[in-house]
Amino acid sequence: MQGLIRIDMLVSPENSERMTGFLGLKLSCGWEEIEQPEGFTLFRAHFDTPLLVEKFIAEVEAWFPGLTINRSEVEAKDWTSAWREFFTPVPIRDRFIVVAPWMKEALENANKGVTPIIIDPRMAFGTGHHASTALCLEAVSDLAERGSICPGSRFLDVGTGSGILAIACAKIGMWGIACDIDPLAVENAVYNRDVNRTKAAIDIRLGSIELLQGEFFDCIMANILAEPLINMAKALTDLLNPTANLVLSGILTSQAERVEAAFMEQGLGKAKHYQKDEWTALVW
Repeated sequence: MQGLIRIDMLVSPENSERMTGFLGLKLSCGWEEIEQPEGFTLFRAHFDTPLLVEKFIAEVEAWFPGLTINRSEVEAKDWTSAWREFFTPVPIRDRFIVVAPWMKEALENANKGVTPIIIDPRMAFGTGHHASTALCLEAVSDLAERGSICPGSRFLDVGTGSGILAIACAKIGMWGIACDIDPLAVENAVYNRDVNRTKAAIDIRLGSIELLQGEFFDCIMANILAEPLINMAKALTDLLNPTANLVLSGILTSQAERVEAAFMEQGLGKAKHYQKDEWTALVW
């Protein structure tokens, strides 16, 4: 069996909570936290492809300049079996339940009226376990409950990752576009879209919103990070229909006011805040 690449990061007490939040956004495959002397924490993650490692290290260095990162190789275990041990269903309001492809019993036992979203968790972020994804799904559920989005509405999912948000919209009866700049995420999103039988409703594209000039949407979702959202404020609002909804997530609560202000400068009013743990989603 091919070996795995291990990444170890020794993090100071003041950065420990921030690292946990960062890894929650970036790693659907989980990580280890090992207590060290003087309050330090050793964060350990494993990868099965060098491409993912290089991408991850570049993002860590951008978020935590000067952090010491150690890389080594270890013998691989049965990765799929490990996933099956730790992945659990994620209920979202009374509308959705996120399950893995092997969870036939959970699908059979799902309450009537609850829509299953099947997600393969191994390749890309977005399983519903992380607060930022759960908040987006809660927002989509609430918008559907109020009739703000409905069958026939057109959506855009920016930074789609696993495709989970686009699939949720498609299962409401919406149609639209999901895009991501990561080829591995696009591959995973295509797989999940097809497993959920939503191919006809979701056009998955490699790239970002530069592909979409001149198009308009009834609901735009972007579960990425605060700084990219701020930088994309004008481009995203230019894609909104006059009565459209906007759902932004991947935002630490401490950054929410800055993100909200950037979009208010584009003519939007105050957002509704959804909060969970240290994360916030903004909904217009």
